[in-house]
Amino acid sequence: MLITLDELIAEEALVIPVADAVLSSNELKEGARFESRGGVYTFYNKYLEPLYIGISVNVGKRVMEHFGTPKGNKDLRQYIERETVYISVFYEDRKIYQEIYESYLIKVMSPRFNVDKTGRQKV
Repeated sequence: MLITLDELIAEEALVIPVADAVLSSNELKEGARFESRGGVYTFYNKYLEPLYIGISVNVGKRVMEHFGTPKGNKDLRQYIERETVYISVFYEDRKIYQEIYESYLIKVMSPRFNVDKTGRQKV
């Protein structure tokens, strides 16, 4: 039997893990780091509104790429330059689970800078 993501959401059948770590952009600029493990990360503004959700096999490295490198999301990078942000991470090494969690979170949270998996147009 095939279950769609929409059905999982409707049935509230997908449980999102609790964050393993939360750091501010200020803490990261001062040298704090997330572990070099696979996982799902979410950037939030000071009002805890989601800005961007992503996945990586190395969350510690990937989160830092959003700070001033071309590999990061350009719009998020520009936002980070102006405002303090908070980054929440939960670790998950299984790539398929990362994909499911990311897709689910983007669908239900509609983060400002994610457009690829939302069907929204970039503003």
